[in-house]
Amino acid sequence: MKIMFERLKILNSHTALFILRNCLAIPKLTYLIRTSPSWKFENFTSAFDKEIKDILETILNIDLNSQQWTQATLPISFGGLGIRKLRDIALPAFLSSSFGVKSHVSRILNFQDMTFIAHFDEAVEEWKVLNGLQEPSLPTLQKNWDLINIQRIIKEKLNFTSKTDLARFKALQCKESNAWLQSIPSSNIGTFMDNNSIRICIGLRLGCNICSAHTCLCGSLVTPKGLHGLSCQKSVGRIPCHTELNDIIGQTLSLLQVPTTREPTGLSRNDGKRPDGMTLTPWFKGKYLIWDATCVDTFADSYLSKTSLNARKLADTAAKD
Repeated sequence: MKIMFERLKILNSHTALFILRNCLAIPKLTYLIRTSPSWKFENFTSAFDKEIKDILETILNIDLNSQQWTQATLPISFGGLGIRKLRDIALPAFLSSSFGVKSHVSRILNFQDMTFIAHFDEAVEEWKVLNGLQEPSLPTLQKNWDLINIQRIIKEKLNFTSKTDLARFKALQCKESNAWLQSIPSSNIGTFMDNNSIRICIGLRLGCNICSAHTCLCGSLVTPKGLHGLSCQKSVGRIPCHTELNDIIGQTLSLLQVPTTREPTGLSRNDGKRPDGMTLTPWFKGKYLIWDATCVDTFADSYLSKTSLNARKLADTAAKD
């Protein structure tokens, strides 16, 4: 693992992250952790997890504190990076495997009752220590054990107190915010991210420091979290972000063979503004489709009271307005 981890350092960050999550680390140990009591060897699991953390910090060029590292090791659908800790996944893997083979082994050995599996009773006791009497209704699936374990980890180790962190973590529970992590890094289809882009995206996702503190052109203080630029009126990234969003909408409609035009004139609006785009052919019942793309900031101070309570609240409000 150490040899392969060293070779990841020479790759692009996006490519290295994709390979680490899908090919190395836990995927390489699936058979081992399902068939042996690896959860009993804390020194080994801790050392392995430390290697994972070190290589992740290296390829992403970010520093992870204990809470950020815990979040990173959650599944992508729970707001993490999908790079699991061996210590978290070993016990659910062993238990699900044991329940899955018990009946088969009993029949093979012609036992009338469930055959004894080495370390099984210890695994059950360890599970009760961690998660009490909670057990999945279908114990043969590793996902069912893992889900209970994940919920405990979130409850015990991810106690967010600031509204910013609450808004960030709630937003990550929406599946739309996780889709980009599932894409294959490919420049040919436009899903390849440069090192700095992937560092900023992961940093915002985990709440890491992504820049040094400095004063913005507008006079406001920019903290190391770098969130101010997402809503600053003088941010140079706001216009490209808005343009890119409109490009995606326009290209999607083009794939549907629906021609479009940008910022059409002559449409009636009370505020005198023009929508961002309109179809040139009827969309439904002879009526044309118009759209207006709005880039909202989950972390803006004026919105935190809403976004820290409900995910998607800001997007829903912007869509209605």
